[in-house]
Amino acid sequence: MLIACAGDAHGAREYTDALVAALPGVEAFCYLGDGEEDALRLQYALAERQPNAAFYAVRGNCDVFSRLPETLEVRFGRTKALVTHGHLFRVKLTCSLLAEAARRRECRLALFGHTHRPACETEGGVCLVNPGALAQGKWALVRVGEDGDIHAALRAL
Repeated sequence: MLIACAGDAHGAREYTDALVAALPGVEAFCYLGDGEEDALRLQYALAERQPNAAFYAVRGNCDVFSRLPETLEVRFGRTKALVTHGHLFRVKLTCSLLAEAARRRECRLALFGHTHRPACETEGGVCLVNPGALAQGKWALVRVGEDGDIHAALRAL
């Protein structure tokens, strides 16, 4: 299963439009907060180009009046993922709290943003993927295999 993820667009429309144009065929898209209007723009554009792709979005610390959830638990095939912006887990200091929260929820994958720094690491059996800031042209593709293997690729527009 191929999942695209991005967040922290902060109104950078040129990058949201470029991302939609650059996306390969994905089965899901996760928007990781900070730019609810950007998430809506991506959702509509993705629905036109890839109508069968699932779309998930969470709110970030800058989405003050948003009604989006702060976290989601999503199943990609046999692999469960925790989707969040990351600020509630203090990811600017450490990813340990996020990894522990994912483990408690039996998630093997955690997708997050907030730091604006692209990163992919494994901690305690949890694959942690931060695509970086879409406002800087950063995003990620995550492939979850039928066997549960997780491979992430950090991308730039």
